[in-house]
Amino acid sequence: MAIEINSPNDLKVSPRLIKRLIKLYGDNKVSPAHTFVTVNFRDKDYDAESGGYQPVEIAITKELDGNHWDVVYISNFRYFGYPYAELEIELDFNFDHRSFLMAGRKPMPLNLNIVHDVYQLWERNFLSYVGLGAFDEIKISSW
Repeated sequence: MAIEINSPNDLKVSPRLIKRLIKLYGDNKVSPAHTFVTVNFRDKDYDAESGGYQPVEIAITKELDGNHWDVVYISNFRYFGYPYAELEIELDFNFDHRSFLMAGRKPMPLNLNIVHDVYQLWERNFLSYVGLGAFDEIKISSW
């Protein structure tokens, strides 16, 4: 399985993250007939009051050729609000729409240097957390 990004001019997902996604895909025996996969990373102890590792969702979709996959989006969630906090998107890298959304900000195109910097920092931290076993619940859904 090859995972690619829609455009070579947009944000680059590192080979380390792609390798991790391929391993999860293979370990979970996703049906070859399925064309859309979401991977959810959760820290069961994460909550609005005590914090923890924020949930992440990554979606990939199969190309029409059936041999390649594109990353559709990567979303990082956190609790917002007081006293009744709700889980909402904090960071969203949307490869299909070529846009980046950060809570409280206007959407920005993926090709801005600041978006590249934020993404690289986010990805480096995320892969470190995965390596530490911070996410005790990783679920794959496909259809």
